[in-house]
Amino acid sequence: MAQYRNCLVCGDRFAAKRITRSYCSDACRIKWHRAVWNDPSNGQLSTLLRRVADGIDNGQAMRSQIVRLRALLATYDRELMTQDTIRHVERTRKKTG
Repeated sequence: MAQYRNCLVCGDRFAAKRITRSYCSDACRIKWHRAVWNDPSNGQLSTLLRRVADGIDNGQAMRSQIVRLRALLATYDRELMTQDTIRHVERTRKKTG
C-alpha cells in the first residue's frame, strides 16, 4: 500500500511505494544531493532558499522562513569568512617561511 508524502525538493505530493522514499522523482533526488554536496550547510540553505523564492513568487512568503533564512545565511557567511582567514594565514606563512 502506498503512503502519500511531500517531496523534499519541490514539495509535490506523491505516492511513496517505500517508507524511506523522500523524493517524487530521480531528478528531485539528484537536485537534493547536488545541493548538499555544494552547500556547507548540508543542503538546508539551498532548499530553504528555494522555498522562500517560491513563496515570494506566489505571494505567500512566511516570516518564519525568512528568519530561518537569515540565520542560515549568517552561519554560512561565518563559515566562509573562517575559510578565507585560514587560506590567508596559510598564504602568509608560505611567503614568510
